[in-house]
Amino acid sequence: MIFFVFATLALTSAVDARCHVDIAIGQAWEDPGTNTTHRALHLALRNFDEADVEVPYDVAMENDAWQDISDAWNFNETLFARGMAVGTVVAPWANLEAGGQNIVEVGCIVKTANVTDGDVVPKYVNVDGEDCDGNITYLSL
Repeated sequence: MIFFVFATLALTSAVDARCHVDIAIGQAWEDPGTNTTHRALHLALRNFDEADVEVPYDVAMENDAWQDISDAWNFNETLFARGMAVGTVVAPWANLEAGGQNIVEVGCIVKTANVTDGDVVPKYVNVDGEDCDGNITYLSL
């Protein structure tokens, strides 16, 4: 069974943000050997600027509760330090077209000490330094 719960999350205070991200997080699973929790973090990126964002471009996000990220998809992790993660999107099909014409999905598995949503949802997301506004969707798979 799959169901969705929708809520709004203002990742930035920018009213005219050109970058938009919809965030989905999966249910938690425990690693009994390390007492840590893992959750999938999905980012659906859109570009509402007048110009395309062409690959390669960086996606940066942060949450102080993150202990590590792994198994990234559609971006290559280039940095993880103190809860900040940066990855580069390089796939030739992953350009972010102007005017919000397409969605590019990236994601990773986030490792935390707790299972709360606040420990998984990034405090911010930006694309090549452009802060994104966003929404969050909780996925139960």
